[in-house]
Amino acid sequence: MFLEVIFLVCFVAYAVVAFLVTRYLIKRQKHFVVKVLIGTLSAAIFYLILFGDSLVGTWYLNHLCETEGGTHIYRIVELGPEYWREDGSPKFINKTGTPLERGNFNSKIFDNKYQQKMNDYIQNESLGISIWTVSIVDTSNSEVLGEHKLFRYRGGWVANSMTTMAGDSCKVKQDRYQNLYKKIFVLKIGSK
Repeated sequence: MFLEVIFLVCFVAYAVVAFLVTRYLIKRQKHFVVKVLIGTLSAAIFYLILFGDSLVGTWYLNHLCETEGGTHIYRIVELGPEYWREDGSPKFINKTGTPLERGNFNSKIFDNKYQQKMNDYIQNESLGISIWTVSIVDTSNSEVLGEHKLFRYRGGWVANSMTTMAGDSCKVKQDRYQNLYKKIFVLKIGSK
């Protein structure tokens, strides 16, 4: 709490200095157009000093979400009817869309042939972007059948100084993992 108050006081002092410097620079100019340009440039510089990293980080997060995030299927596996319930839902995931056993779908159903792996690592240290990946792996050859990537951004230095809950992540769908499993594992054609 004490550090947040100090930070707030520094932020107000910074805003006052930015205002006074910008005002001083504007008053020294004679032409209206130059005053507007100098004032705008000064305000932009003071703003970017505080929030430039947040703008770049958010832009890069959105770029990663659009180009690399989401569900990616590399190989489809056809499964016989013994892997499916009467209503057509898969036996290897529960109603919430998660594996029946954490890390493995269900050792009794798949005989440990397929495994779910989760990784969390830093994508870009300088911008504070990390990636959370859920992969489905064929354990016989370590082939990744598909994965879902979620990028997270921890936020700029100002936001992180003021709160512990700064940052953002890719937009996620509630059924993202269930969607991953159902796109990799499909009912074998001609077997019902």
